[in-house]
Amino acid sequence: AEGTADTSLCRLYRHVSHDFLEIRFKIQRLLEPRQYMLLLPEHVLVKIFSFLPTRALAALKCTCHHFKGIIEAFGVRATDSRWSRDPLYRDDPCKQCRKRYEKGDVSLCRWHPKPYHHDLPYGRSYWMC
Repeated sequence: AEGTADTSLCRLYRHVSHDFLEIRFKIQRLLEPRQYMLLLPEHVLVKIFSFLPTRALAALKCTCHHFKGIIEAFGVRATDSRWSRDPLYRDDPCKQCRKRYEKGDVSLCRWHPKPYHHDLPYGRSYWMC
């Protein structure tokens, strides 16, 4: 009689344990943060990202492959970026390292003059980054 009591207790334990795990899983799914950002259309994400500074964009690129792809594909520029949006300066390289702007560039370079600002009577005007 003792052996049958042990097996029925074991079956009850397994049943309770399974129910407990199932309920716990459902609660975890309800409480976990939703991935709303990944559900947004790309043009909305581009607009949101365009309001962010350089450091935040760099952090986003390191955080998620999806965000990195959007930043690079759409050429999102930070609010404090000094790369030119003017097509006249698109092909101008940095005066020091000869680097050219590429889509999605969120480099934190602070030393090289970046091409862009405007033409002055005595030549082009450059911003320092």
